[in-house]
Amino acid sequence: MKSATARFFDLPELIPLIGIYLERHDLSAFMKTSHLMHSILLPLFHRVVPLPTFRTPETLQALARNAMTISYLTTGLTACGRYSDIVTKALQSKNPSIKFKKQIPTYIPSEEALEALCQGGEFPAQLYQVLRLSPRLTQLDLVQICINNDLTLHLLARVIFGLDTLESLLIATYANARLFSQIPSYIFNSCPPSLKSLEFKILYNHIASRATTFSTTTTPDSNSIKTLKSSLAIPGPGRQVRSLSNLTQWRFMHDDVDDLSDTICSILESCPNLRSMDVPPLGGPQQIERLKRMVTNCLPHLHSLTQHDLEHGHMNDCTAISIVANAMRPDTLELVYILQYAEKYPTLDQELRRHKRSLKWVELDDCTRIESSTITSLLLQYPALEVLKVNPFENTRSVEVDIEQLVEKKWVVTRLRELQLIINTEPGEIDEEEEYESDRRKNLENLCRQLGAIESLEVLDLWVPSDEDGAYDDYENDLGPRFSLLGMLSLGDSEVGGERWGCLGLLAGLKNLLAVRGSFLIQYTPASYNITQEDAEFIVKHWPRLKVLELYRESERFVDLSPPVEYLLKELPGLCIHATERC
Repeated sequence: MKSATARFFDLPELIPLIGIYLERHDLSAFMKTSHLMHSILLPLFHRVVPLPTFRTPETLQALARNAMTISYLTTGLTACGRYSDIVTKALQSKNPSIKFKKQIPTYIPSEEALEALCQGGEFPAQLYQVLRLSPRLTQLDLVQICINNDLTLHLLARVIFGLDTLESLLIATYANARLFSQIPSYIFNSCPPSLKSLEFKILYNHIASRATTFSTTTTPDSNSIKTLKSSLAIPGPGRQVRSLSNLTQWRFMHDDVDDLSDTICSILESCPNLRSMDVPPLGGPQQIERLKRMVTNCLPHLHSLTQHDLEHGHMNDCTAISIVANAMRPDTLELVYILQYAEKYPTLDQELRRHKRSLKWVELDDCTRIESSTITSLLLQYPALEVLKVNPFENTRSVEVDIEQLVEKKWVVTRLRELQLIINTEPGEIDEEEEYESDRRKNLENLCRQLGAIESLEVLDLWVPSDEDGAYDDYENDLGPRFSLLGMLSLGDSEVGGERWGCLGLLAGLKNLLAVRGSFLIQYTPASYNITQEDAEFIVKHWPRLKVLELYRESERFVDLSPPVEYLLKELPGLCIHATERC
């Protein structure tokens, strides 16, 4: 009797049901096993297309033949131009293997004008030619494009208007000063009703600022171009302001060139079901009042706030997020993300207290100047918290949490899934070395007790502060607590008064742990504290789902591994023991 595997391959219709769950590189490997697998899985391989990776005519022609299956496309200027050339030639030759939308909508230029624009390198025209082959597109990322004249903006808006299955749109573009403030509203008013997520990244381009109102590299007196300019002077089909009732996510990052708060408020007032948004930079008092009214009256479902842009080139002090959070109904805010946060009074934990029963996610990225008490209070007063991540700005030591404050009281968080902190484990004002080490161990034990009680914890990412210059490599001979959370991965000696101390046993309750990252590198651990066989067996038994345990730098991939570490790799298949680039 045939094995189950053999019987599976006797039914080719089952193969795509497996393929849809594979990552792109795994799908590619599967396709190489046989001609049959290749022919069956090729359409699935082209569902998600990072177009810049398709560079040869052969791969682009294969993509064009399977373009009907594309649901997610990422492209930029150069990649789109290459692919457009292939598509245009295929359409001109009437290749029967290429299926596309034959009828061009009235708001799109004629076939003749499109070809002229494509030859002149006009990106939206090239994009339209490409998208004619992919009617099932749901996600489109346009990266490193340039919108430097009215023709480009108007035509791009019309192309987007026709994507009636689109659910997610990212536009990362350079623009001149004149168009900078026009792009968000113009594109927004051209988006299809199906859209759920809209993200802009707009950077000011000094070269683009010298562009003319209409510019194209085709012959300026071409009849098709003259006709196109005339038609684009007429308001397009999406110019009217309307509601996007399906839009739930808004992201907007831009250079600090102009005050766009009024423009952004006008857009967001048309998104009644918005759940997540980038908070716009603050304008004057009138704009602030309008922002508060908009949040209170127009965005009843809002629960996630992010802030990526720096206000006038300075660090974020969360003023804008605080204004929005205080305008929301109590206990409705669930997520806060702030880039380059610098603390002021009132502190972040005080500003968010209105939502302490609902707040689940707090992430402070590239931040500086945060009081230890601010971070600690999030664990002591926000019971719904599931993710707390504090990432320092350029190795600064001003975001560390004092371990004595951290363990002074019992945390209220019981559903924490991810914790990332920099912890100062040095006891304060102790001169005697024995007393110093005793207090350090006591504090670490209390920390491990707090952590061990949180069964939901999946990612533990803990660091000790580096020197102010952030350089570990100068101190390779200086081992121990200065660069390592010594004892947290050790069970310690069973004998009373043994030299090897550890509190790993207090973490036995972390059955769902997936990743341990941070200051656990063997390079900075004294030999007596290296992982033993007993430690390894404990980890395998109590952390059965573990996928990441950072013990070595990326550069140490070829070092000899100890038997206990080899045991971990054997018993926990797929375990990654090398640190990420942050190390």
